[in-house]
Amino acid sequence: LYGTYKSYLKNNFNSIDYVRIKKNEMLKQAEPLSYKAPLSYTPSHHAYEATLIFSEDFAIDKVQAYFWNDTLYRIHIPNSLTSAAEVGEGLITKYGDGVGYNKKTNDTKDQLHRWGNDNCLITYRGKTTYSLNNQGFPTGVASWFHEVEIIKNKPDLITKIENYLHKADSLWQSERNAAKYKNL
Repeated sequence: LYGTYKSYLKNNFNSIDYVRIKKNEMLKQAEPLSYKAPLSYTPSHHAYEATLIFSEDFAIDKVQAYFWNDTLYRIHIPNSLTSAAEVGEGLITKYGDGVGYNKKTNDTKDQLHRWGNDNCLITYRGKTTYSLNNQGFPTGVASWFHEVEIIKNKPDLITKIENYLHKADSLWQSERNAAKYKNL
């Protein structure tokens, strides 16, 4: 895939405010968030920051990709990436509304869309709240939350991974607390 889009990456990423992406930077191992166990406690689970290329005109940097024993099982486009809303709207355009809801009022657009097949489940959550003027017309965005999650459709595997991560976090916390309080 990188070879297919290499010229696009070289020519266009600087023009759309992205850093120039090299092949070895398209998938970088990410450290776990501070509340999660360090990598030494989770050797079978790895988190990466990835660059996803959707087309010649649309690519997203710093998407979260999660692997279990070297198999990709989850892709998460978090709210911190403003492109999550574009991906969500693209999914609606391509696959329709899916299962969920789409509620609109004068000041809020709240939506949840789910699509799935035997291989994966996709969820798009979006909520935008608008500031209104005294005539009831939108004047700006008051709050914003949009995320997309693509996950392998294997409930037993997901439960196994969640249990594994919970046990690793518990072990890490108990060892950390034991070291913290050993001199009391």
